[in-house]
Amino acid sequence: MTNHHQESLTTYPKPGPTREQEQVDEEMMRITNSLAFPMVFKAGLELGVLDTIVALEEGVWLSPSEIAFGLHTKPTNPEAPMLLDRILRLLVSHSILKCRLVETGENDRTESTQRVYAAEPVCAFFVNGGVNSCSLMSQFMLLQSQVFFKTWYVPHYLQISQISS
Repeated sequence: MTNHHQESLTTYPKPGPTREQEQVDEEMMRITNSLAFPMVFKAGLELGVLDTIVALEEGVWLSPSEIAFGLHTKPTNPEAPMLLDRILRLLVSHSILKCRLVETGENDRTESTQRVYAAEPVCAFFVNGGVNSCSLMSQFMLLQSQVFFKTWYVPHYLQISQISS
């Protein structure tokens, strides 16, 4: 029987990503998800999320359930507050809304935390304020409309082949 002597293996930790690599990764995510924000923002505007939040006095923070209850079309899906929370979090990441965590519970017992939301000043530019208001909502909705997108969809290979012939 032969004895095999194995030398100890030295492992070196894999170096973490450099700051430059983290910036590249972040930019790749931004480019990859660039269509998500306009579509989610459009859905929020169509639902009246910003109108519901801005209609309250300044300094009021609302939970997703409270916002869902305040919408002009009452959701029938029991998971609507959770789905709305996802929309709200994306709007927070683009500085449309602000968010904070609050503890919930009774009699000085903390049961859980939940997110609550309030409007950032930019919201004022995207809500309907009446006849004399200047809202960017109409322009944004036009730019996100299907008709507008279809004007951009012309196969480029057709344009190139027409030029070369």
